[in-house]
Amino acid sequence: MTTTAPTTAPTTAPTTTSHPTTGPGPDLVETTSPGVNVTTVRLPRELDEAAALLEHQLRWQSEVRPGSIDVDDELALLRHPGPWARLLLAHRDERTVGVARIHWGPARRAGEVRRAQLTHVFVVPDERRAGVGEALVRRAAILAWWNGCHDLHVTSWSREATGMLHRVGFREEPGSEGLLLSVRPAV
Repeated sequence: MTTTAPTTAPTTAPTTTSHPTTGPGPDLVETTSPGVNVTTVRLPRELDEAAALLEHQLRWQSEVRPGSIDVDDELALLRHPGPWARLLLAHRDERTVGVARIHWGPARRAGEVRRAQLTHVFVVPDERRAGVGEALVRRAAILAWWNGCHDLHVTSWSREATGMLHRVGFREEPGSEGLLLSVRPAV
């Protein structure tokens, strides 16, 4: 049986590496947008960078929709992502310009369709509309595929981001407020 990557995969092929805390996984640099590199957070300083960017986004979200989010709880969750989540950082010219969180759960029974959730995507204002968000979303799709998920789901996106998600391949999910991207599992 041949397994194929999702349609959103970049032209760069994944290579397998092993990391002491995150285990095996794809180690590739996303090259969707020239000069933008997307990597998985692995070091404490990278976690600090991700938390600083996301704190800005979360505080803005809590002001726009009071009571919709507990910023301190969300930041605590981000600092301890656990085995079923990854934080992604986007860099351009050694500057951190974006961050995203993807999480999924273990399969509870044989044959269960697993779904990943993409949350907390933030791109610094001066890098919006420059391919950073798309690079983060494409890398998240690869991680979903790599971890055996069939779908990548997103909710609560701005109108501006929805257009980008449609270009990447997301479609409205019937009976939901979210968007869905179908990916093929690696296992």
